[in-house]
Amino acid sequence: MSTIYRAAYVSLHVRRSNRAALSLYRDTLGFTVKDIEKKYCESVRDPSQPSAMCSPPIFACADADGEDAYAMKLSLIQ
Repeated sequence: MSTIYRAAYVSLHVRRSNRAALSLYRDTLGFTVKDIEKKYCESVRDPSQPSAMCSPPIFACADADGEDAYAMKLSLIQ
């Protein structure tokens, strides 16, 4: 991925309650938790609103309950 896309890192979000995903990404694949996104699974950002371009993306979850998520990152640079 780093060669083809010239990517320096991969980032993703994992719901705080998703212990299996957290273990996979952190403990097995080596991702680190960089931040906690408050109420990550709450609502959808409206792209028609001017402020939407400046705010971090918030994606709709099937069960939008306002749960926080870990913002995780894995460096691809060795």
